[in-house]
Amino acid sequence: MELVTLKRFDRILNIAGWIGILSGLAALFFLNIGILTNFAIDINSLYSIAVGLTIILSVLALFSRTSRSLSVWGIGLGVFLMLFQTVIFFLGWMVIPFP
Repeated sequence: MELVTLKRFDRILNIAGWIGILSGLAALFFLNIGILTNFAIDINSLYSIAVGLTIILSVLALFSRTSRSLSVWGIGLGVFLMLFQTVIFFLGWMVIPFP
């Protein structure tokens, strides 16, 4: 009985890892569309929700051995997106410090 619950728990974490990767790719898609169309990405937009969902689900998937590679990809996507947004913010702030 314990093995069945562990397999179910492992499967749930595997699904969480896949959803984390897909939400990270969706956030990357929103970022690219925002850059190409010159549309300002708001903090409360779907982009921020997707980045937060990516990091939370990827950290959850880290606890299973079978979904560990998925979680590393998801965490990598989330860290890249946050680092990219931070660098672009500070570069823009250096050019025009007071809008």
